[in-house]
Amino acid sequence: MIGISACLITKNEANIIERCLKNITDVADEIVVVDGHSTDDTLRICRKYNVRIFEHDWPGSFSKERNYCISKASREWILTIAPDETLSKDLKRNIRKLIQNKAIDGYYINRIKLFNGQPLLHGKAYPDYQLCLFRKNKGKYFRSVHETVALKGRSKRLNQEWNMFHDISFDLGEFRKNLRYARMHAKETQLHHLMLDIVSILYGFLLKRGFLDGWRGVKYHAFKLAYTFSVMYFIVKNKLGMQ
Repeated sequence: MIGISACLITKNEANIIERCLKNITDVADEIVVVDGHSTDDTLRICRKYNVRIFEHDWPGSFSKERNYCISKASREWILTIAPDETLSKDLKRNIRKLIQNKAIDGYYINRIKLFNGQPLLHGKAYPDYQLCLFRKNKGKYFRSVHETVALKGRSKRLNQEWNMFHDISFDLGEFRKNLRYARMHAKETQLHHLMLDIVSILYGFLLKRGFLDGWRGVKYHAFKLAYTFSVMYFIVKNKLGMQ
């Protein structure tokens, strides 16, 4: 059935989920939520928006969880979105036209990072294209963390004004979450790849002028470096057999 299924995976997102649901309710024909047994008000809030909810044990991989969520969708097109993301007015205004194009199977949407409500528009932070609108039978996620869509078909990058907003933070909770991600990431990458990542981050900050975002840009690139070094630590730890 042609239309859009918005697919979210959640766990204890009560403080942010309602803003996302309000934003997409007028563009999604259905909203599918796969929840990892939230203990806060996440599901109560979801039920206010006529969301199809599936509680699911964590499979150990974000790609498996996203693919499970997609399997529950009933529409031809999938919009994958996170609880801390929203769509711009321009994207919402044009999204119905996009899915009518029979020659395209997926769209890369520029995701603008917002820190304290202000966009990061330089360096590694921008642009950040993500394949998050695609035909259900054409796309499948892979990788356990920092999951990516493998698309069987033609894709297109959208106008940078038709974007998605992603609220980010650099607090203790975010740091702990990224440590969990780093531990998972360490099992799927190698040290020489991370060395290239470090070069890329420094290139983004210096030559792509990430510093023009001021202290927000400094924090963002420092956070990226801290994450990369955390992954390196877990790789070394795993190789040495440390517990």
